[in-house]
Amino acid sequence: MVCAKCEVKLKRVITPDPWMQKVNASAKSSGTTSTKLNENKALSSSKNYVLGSQQCQVCKKSLHQPGLFCQPCAFQQGKCAMCGVEVQDVSMHNVGGDLERKLREKTTREKSEKLMKLEKLEEERDKEEEEKRERKKRKREEKEKEKEESKEKGEEEKTVAKIEPTGATNLVGSLLQQSAGSTTPTTSWQYDGKSGYYFDASKMQYYDPKTKLYFCCRTNKWLKPENEKPKNGTFKSGARKPDKFGL
Repeated sequence: MVCAKCEVKLKRVITPDPWMQKVNASAKSSGTTSTKLNENKALSSSKNYVLGSQQCQVCKKSLHQPGLFCQPCAFQQGKCAMCGVEVQDVSMHNVGGDLERKLREKTTREKSEKLMKLEKLEEERDKEEEEKRERKKRKREEKEKEKEESKEKGEEEKTVAKIEPTGATNLVGSLLQQSAGSTTPTTSWQYDGKSGYYFDASKMQYYDPKTKLYFCCRTNKWLKPENEKPKNGTFKSGARKPDKFGL
């Protein structure tokens, strides 16, 4: 959409009038004018127009000819695309589509998409923080459970701690307490819960099942088991017994 003046300009550039060409040719032959035949004013002018150098003032699109508006925006506003003069009254109708409404919808759509993305990112961050908190709570609970278990084990070990024998009086006292608490008479070997050893009242000895050693209450010493008699010609027990030949 262009006004009457701009239409004349476009006619001169795009579609020259044949009658005007004849007039210009006759004037040229007479020497009164310097107009050339089939001359393009846009190309012959000193200020050539660079394609796409200007933009529409409404939609900011590049223009293919010198002007202020592109054709859709010019039709929508009812103005000349080149000079901006009002050509048509568009106050009672809409020509060329509601561009402003489309732009508003586009901006609102972009804003809503950005908000949705931000909400998703916030939800993901909240989930990660909750998972981290749960992991920390689990670790704390596990540590507390381990501490409680270790405390319970320590208490049990203290209560069930072995009392190493120190003399005949302590050993006999433990055996007498055990025999007094039980209705049945004591046999050869009796288990002492305080020390964790077995006691023989007849021999007055303690037996350690772990080390397999005996403790004599009369001498207050640990007794080692007697070494096995070594066989002839062997060094298994650390001592060698000579054979009948003295070897």
